[in-house]
Amino acid sequence: MKIKIISFFTQNYSGEAATLQTSLASFGLDFLVEKIGCTSWHDAVAYKPEFIAIWIQRLAEDGNYDGILWTDADSEVMRDPDFEELKGCDAAWHRFQRTPKHGEEFLTGTIYFAINELTLAFVHKWAEVTQAQ
Repeated sequence: MKIKIISFFTQNYSGEAATLQTSLASFGLDFLVEKIGCTSWHDAVAYKPEFIAIWIQRLAEDGNYDGILWTDADSEVMRDPDFEELKGCDAAWHRFQRTPKHGEEFLTGTIYFAINELTLAFVHKWAEVTQAQ
């Protein structure tokens, strides 16, 4: 599977983004990590689904990619990912529950989307809901 790994960072996360880029390059992964001009954490979080949607559209037009993997700029790749695990999957993320008393959360620090119309519609809806908050 051909996967493009994407992320963005603000000035305050330049050091973390450099660590991410070094880790991605060390495994020879196909990636783009872009500096953006958002000045607040909230604005950056709200921009994430829009950024992902832009790249799903670009890669759909390119026609050479199966999927896109977003990872936050403060993440680091510790081992070579097995993207074959994602074959046939439209979207994947980590589900987390702090304690039995807490509800389940969907963590979006690392999230995968196949390049297709279904995932693009999902990400557009995510962007719409995020912007409304």
